[in-house]
Amino acid sequence: MSHIVGNWDISGVWTMYSGGHFGPSLASSVSNAIGSTALAPVERPNVNGNPNLPSDQRTINAWFNTAAFSSPAQFTFGNSGTGVLVGPGYFNVDAGIHRNFAIKERIKMSFRWELFNSFNRANFNNPNAQIGGTSAGVISGTLAARVMQAALKLTF
Repeated sequence: MSHIVGNWDISGVWTMYSGGHFGPSLASSVSNAIGSTALAPVERPNVNGNPNLPSDQRTINAWFNTAAFSSPAQFTFGNSGTGVLVGPGYFNVDAGIHRNFAIKERIKMSFRWELFNSFNRANFNNPNAQIGGTSAGVISGTLAARVMQAALKLTF
């Protein structure tokens, strides 16, 4: 019985961090600087206050205060910085269980079962940050859900 039940190895990696910083952009051009090339600059809005909501007021439909931004005057650039908004945090646990079986002296078999995002936690993407668009401040996606994989390896 100990050949089946004993000698299992368990491994895990957990990752946790607060939200990443990102910047807003305008949904339409007001500076007249965007040409027909693919290397056109990203236009930023004006910031009129703190755009980050307190953590207890954030929802996936309103992650930041869109009223804190305004469109700059025609033919001018906005004053917003590149990382003034804070996105959702991230928490993930990857786990695995492993076992090596000795079948004969020179024949061994390894079994591995691994889970990525073991708790199947929803880790949200950054919200849409195009100011002036209808979905500004809305989170519309998540990172990958739980993924499991199993493997057998025979060495001889």
